[in-house]
Amino acid sequence: MKRMNVVRKYGSKIAVATGALAASAGAFADVTATETAITAVGADVSTIGWAVLGVLVVAAGFKYMRRAI
Repeated sequence: MKRMNVVRKYGSKIAVATGALAASAGAFADVTATETAITAVGADVSTIGWAVLGVLVVAAGFKYMRRAI
């Protein structure tokens, strides 16, 4: 009787945890491909950052040039 009460109380939580564990197993299967993708994205972010910095420097230059005229 006591076991049945424990199963009723915690059965759904155990089932959800088991399902989540089974679903996440595939997400960690290919770690090397994930690391490669993250490294590639890091290079893209760096390029975009430098481009934005360049645009800001050019905009500041035009502002100062316009003020001088």
